Amino acid sequence: PPVLRKKNGTFAYFKSKGDFVLAGMDGIQYRKFELQLEPGDTIYFYTDGVTEAKNKEDEFFGEDRLLQSLNEKRGLSVEEICKKVKRDMDAFVGDEDQFDDITMLCVKLNEKRQQGTLSLKPTLESLDEVADFLTEYMDQSGVPQKDINKMLVAMDEIYSNISYYSGADWAKIEYSGGEGEVLLTFRDNGKPYNPLEAEDPDITLSAEERSIGGLGVYMVRQMMDQVEYTYEDGCNVLTLTMRYV
Repeated sequence: PPVLRKKNGTFAYFKSKGDFVLAGMDGIQYRKFELQLEPGDTIYFYTDGVTEAKNKEDEFFGEDRLLQSLNEKRGLSVEEICKKVKRDMDAFVGDEDQFDDITMLCVKLNEKRQQGTLSLKPTLESLDEVADFLTEYMDQSGVPQKDINKMLVAMDEIYSNISYYSGADWAKIEYSGGEGEVLLTFRDNGKPYNPLEAEDPDITLSAEERSIGGLGVYMVRQMMDQVEYTYEDGCNVLTLTMRYV
């Protein structure tokens, strides 16, 4: 049976009357049923190679372990959910050979995301404008205040670096938020620079002993769940991803 999680709930098996194995014989008539997913709902499908994976004691991974694996950690993306189940299966099976195909599909119906853009000349004087823009959209997305503060700190560091060092005369800030996640993308037409290639500072040293620079970007990478950089169409593109509960 598929496994369904309603918004803000936990995964549970969706029981339905099964038919004969699909494509097992010609001429079989199948019943159909419909299930309406609401925004925020997640549904997980799998083949029996998941629940019937065996360990050296000849025990099945089983439906109970699958349900436990699905419910152990909240806030995962659909891709991360499948990867987590596979890791838990591998740990259970150990060195035993795989005896059947293992296929999973996880689908989430996303809620409508708050989205907005702000284009401006990157200067320190415009920092407050960016902060107001970001705060307004995060409030609309229902982001907790502690996470708003965290994203504002990261934004301040990145936008200040663009203003100080990039030589850009144009920047665009793109916001997308909802479903427990905020994506903040910075685009600027300054000189190409990938901050992710910067060497991490040695934080075991005192402030006097450390080389100047690098600490702010390091701090952003530690605070965010994901930081990505590309250079496309003559622009630096840096995207920060922050997840919240």
